[in-house]
Amino acid sequence: MVIYIYRSSRGMLMNVKTLASRLANSGFGRINTGIFGVDIYLKKVREKAYVVGLLDFGPQRSADMAQVSALESNLSVIYGTTDIIFVAFAYDSYDARCRMADLKNFWVYNEQSCMLEIYENQPGEFLNLRAMIERPERTVANRILSFNNAVILVNIIVFAVMEIIGDTENGIFLYEHGGITAQSLFEKKEIYRLFTSMFLHSGISHIFNNMLVLFFIGNDLEAAIGRIKYLLLYLGSGFAGGIVSQLYYYQQGELYTVCIGASGAIFGVMGAMIWVLVRNKGRVEKAVLPRYIIGVALSVFIGFTSEGVSQSAHIGGLIGGFLLAVLLYRKEGIRE
Repeated sequence: MVIYIYRSSRGMLMNVKTLASRLANSGFGRINTGIFGVDIYLKKVREKAYVVGLLDFGPQRSADMAQVSALESNLSVIYGTTDIIFVAFAYDSYDARCRMADLKNFWVYNEQSCMLEIYENQPGEFLNLRAMIERPERTVANRILSFNNAVILVNIIVFAVMEIIGDTENGIFLYEHGGITAQSLFEKKEIYRLFTSMFLHSGISHIFNNMLVLFFIGNDLEAAIGRIKYLLLYLGSGFAGGIVSQLYYYQQGELYTVCIGASGAIFGVMGAMIWVLVRNKGRVEKAVLPRYIIGVALSVFIGFTSEGVSQSAHIGGLIGGFLLAVLLYRKEGIRE
């Protein structure tokens, strides 16, 4: 019996190179074997070793199965594990299956039908490896049609409309159209302003700087946690930043300071991405932890040295985004 797992229609043809990259980004380290057509990756989870072997049965790269079988035994002895699986990439999956019959655990990726074939008595999952194979590539279309870019577009449209009907650098005008103050939130109970104020900006430089930062970091986070979770995290961080900033102004007696902008939500995206990177040992595809830490530190420094910046909103959004990511993000890894 064969279990067919169909490739997503949005995806691209999987190959050895792409899967090897995804394994590396998920914490697997490459082991040199010296065997032609074989790539071995190792990951330790709770001191237990897991090994994934990639076999290329293409016309120009075809592994010697006697060597592979011996390698399987050696890996089991060296790392003290039976959690070893081989994934073969082949146009003729029947031939690949026959050649791999002596291996304990194996899957075949049919490069002709673009399907992963898992046979009877073989594991249906292995450290979320199946999800790595099935997950579609981040195509140009996927990047353009992301929720993050939709959020950016909404912000720009709102700013353009506000510029047409009034002055986006006038505090009274901004308050009348959704800006928030401590008095409006805590005395008038106008909670909706926590949402509307997130989409207002004061002047072209404000909208440009915020959307530029969001463009470069938002797509990374959305790709890591998914669209729905990204949207929940973005809005949740914005609310957290708004509440913290208004609590600060209320305690300071500044009841009528008008606050607007997406900075709280953007800092939340930064905080969430830091957690995602920490959980993935500092790297997720092209995103790396040091870059985000430096970005947050620089943004906080600029906030302290600039006028008219609500640092409390930044810090509230940053902490809110980090905590939401702890709740929402689940790293690719072992399924209990």
